[in-house]
Amino acid sequence: MTANPAADSTAYSTYDDVLEGRCPFGGNTVGGAQATPPTLSDWYPDRLRVEQLHRDGPAADPLADLDHPAAFATIDLAELKADITRLLTTSVSWWPSDYGNYAPQMIRMAWHSAGTYRIADGRGGAGQAMQRFAPVSSWWDNGNTDKSRRLLWPIKQEYGAALSWADLIVLTGNCALEVMGFPTIGFGGGRRDAWEADDATYWGPEHLDMTDPGSYDDMVDRSGRWTAEPGEPGYELQQPLAASHQALIYVNPEGPNANGDPAASAVDIRITFGRMAMDDVETVALIAGGHAFGKSHGAVPADQIGAPPEIAPMEAMGLGWHNPVGSGNAEHTMTNGIEGSWTPNPTQWDNDYLENLFAYEWEQTRSPPARCSGRRRTPRRRGPPTRTATASTTR
Repeated sequence: MTANPAADSTAYSTYDDVLEGRCPFGGNTVGGAQATPPTLSDWYPDRLRVEQLHRDGPAADPLADLDHPAAFATIDLAELKADITRLLTTSVSWWPSDYGNYAPQMIRMAWHSAGTYRIADGRGGAGQAMQRFAPVSSWWDNGNTDKSRRLLWPIKQEYGAALSWADLIVLTGNCALEVMGFPTIGFGGGRRDAWEADDATYWGPEHLDMTDPGSYDDMVDRSGRWTAEPGEPGYELQQPLAASHQALIYVNPEGPNANGDPAASAVDIRITFGRMAMDDVETVALIAGGHAFGKSHGAVPADQIGAPPEIAPMEAMGLGWHNPVGSGNAEHTMTNGIEGSWTPNPTQWDNDYLENLFAYEWEQTRSPPARCSGRRRTPRRRGPPTRTATASTTR
């Protein structure tokens, strides 16, 4: 059987005919580019990835020759702290501060930068500002920390390479504590920034298909890292992990299974914070201290929140977690889904968190997006006057 040229709409007789009048790179569809899956890791996921031995190599680091401690020493620390302090109390329209003070959200940013540290392999921590890169930047627990770093961008621009992001994030946390009345004991600069994402650290076995998630908070998952359920024999967290869930810094504020069980939470807290090199006293100090100021945001259901920074659309300009409700910020802000301040005076360092915790009986309630939290019920004794609505969680 032979083809009928007359019946064929396009008949080529020579190779020149094929290319005549056309770009040699023809075709209307781009199927992939460098590193588009499937790659070696997709074909052979258990292969030994020897390329990790030379990741973040000195030859590719644009600041490889910079002496970071010496560069930081050239900065007028008092002037830098004054610049940060002015920022903390100067609200901007695109991301207004709660109660006229950015200090609480900046402490959250700094703690979440440090809180990834774990003792088993020494991974994580604030030393290289890895919070700027995926996957950490796009964990559900780091929702809106991108806004905190963007607020700091003018200061980073002003001081340039002498001030690393790692130093700026931690120092901003210190200044935030000071502006709310907490005395700090000094600061040591000279941290070296990572310059590319970490594709080697093991953060746990759980995985969410980010091309088609039901809701981005579905990345918070504990299904693969525990050997049993809370209260069962052999309940143990997989090594080298410290966080109780994928995409969280430490524990779920609603409890291990989001049911508000305080006893189960206590077990997870001791395991998780122990993996972060903290004993019980340090754990209580950190949790109580971290809830001595600020608030939690839960005005909008999680399934309405947009993509994390790593996969947000180009028009988002590097920011993620688009909130389509109302202004998308201020009273409409959404982070972990629990709504309310932790203390009556959220921008002042004091003991109201502990005093309220022990002064009242608490009952379980639900925030607007149906997240589990606590509400004061009856006083055990006379408590301090309430100036704002307060909330409590299992941590």
